[in-house]
Amino acid sequence: MFFSLTSASKGKKRKYKKKIMRQREFIQNQIDRLEGKLNHVDFYATRNDIPSLRKALIECKEQLNDIKSSIDREPMSGDEINRR
Repeated sequence: MFFSLTSASKGKKRKYKKKIMRQREFIQNQIDRLEGKLNHVDFYATRNDIPSLRKALIECKEQLNDIKSSIDREPMSGDEINRR
């Protein structure tokens, strides 16, 4: 989506691109994978399989860190900057 603004002094048009999340599908896939890992955690917890449970928890934490870093790399809009 582009917004067109005209400069009063020069009569030139500038196009401003509205910022959106570029890697939405990538992040959504990571969240889906994390959800699957949490299902594994639930399964291992009901079986009392502690080593597998710990391994799955570590993988969940790593996946969550990947998601956070992906979101942090996305450009921020002016509204998001003002809210921080």
